[in-house]
Amino acid sequence: MTIDSEENLCSLVFIQKGSALLPVKAETFSIRLADTLKQEVDEIARLFRRSRSFVINEAVSACVSGRADHLRQLDDAVSSAESDIGHSSGQIFAWLRTWGTKEEIASPNPDIFPAK
Repeated sequence: MTIDSEENLCSLVFIQKGSALLPVKAETFSIRLADTLKQEVDEIARLFRRSRSFVINEAVSACVSGRADHLRQLDDAVSSAESDIGHSSGQIFAWLRTWGTKEEIASPNPDIFPAK
């Protein structure tokens, strides 16, 4: 397990105000973790010299942010597919099946066009 940098890890829990880093106010609540996950969290906390709470807060924040971004991208893709030029699933899967073969074909031209 790797973490990009301590600076990236800290940026999610602390906000910059002038030249000082101020902790973000947080509510306390309990969670249950499998023993192996708890040990991994404790190891990361030890390596970064941070609390278990800090590490878990960072993990949850990154997960929620990533999921929210993913859902926004899916919404954008659905909106685009409903209103723009695109490719049918049959066309895309036929193209993908040729990847890595001697019969590999170039990317197909769009076969779905907006209604006029």
